[in-house]
Amino acid sequence: MISLNSIRNRTLYSSIPTENVIIERWHRTFKEILYEMEDPASFEELVKVTDEACKYYNYERYHQSLGYMTPYEWYRGNSEAVYDERAKKPAEHAKNVIA
Repeated sequence: MISLNSIRNRTLYSSIPTENVIIERWHRTFKEILYEMEDPASFEELVKVTDEACKYYNYERYHQSLGYMTPYEWYRGNSEAVYDERAKKPAEHAKNVIA
């Protein structure tokens, strides 16, 4: 099956950002989240923390490489709509300050 689909195995070295940038950035973010909290008391709590970290990383955290959008916004395919909405906010804010 592997040879039929031309799949090759490649070893990546851990903690070397140039090897696999995306997962290394995720690891960094996840470690930062874990450092800010106490050790999970159970496996279930660790699963919960991991789920929350994934939601934060994909739905709340803005990524510079994606034009300061979340991966959810970017991969949904409406980046232009997000940029247009953000461009309107400073103008709306200025109107409210002047009024």
